[in-house]
Amino acid sequence: MTTSLAEELILQGEEKGRREGRREGWKEGEAKGEAKGEAKGIILVLKTRFNSVPEKIQERVWACSDPGQLETWIRLAVSCRSLEEFGESLE
Repeated sequence: MTTSLAEELILQGEEKGRREGRREGWKEGEAKGEAKGEAKGIILVLKTRFNSVPEKIQERVWACSDPGQLETWIRLAVSCRSLEEFGESLE
C-alpha cells in the first residue's frame, strides 16, 4: 500500500511535533532539576549554619522555581545573620 503525498506530509508533521514536544519536555525537566538543586543547596547552607531550618522556610524554598530568586536566596543563605533575617526575605 502506498501513501499519498498528503499522508506523508501528515506523518512528517506528526514526527516533527513529537520531536519538538520531547525537546520542550527536556528543557522543562532540566530547569526543574536545576531549581531543585539550588533549593537543596540553600537548605543545606542554612542547616549547616543554624543547625535546623523551620518547615515554613523549607517549603517556601522548595516551592520556588524562579532562578533569579533562588540565586538571591543562595547569597542570603551564606550572609544572613539569622534564620529570622532569611525568613523575612521570603515574604
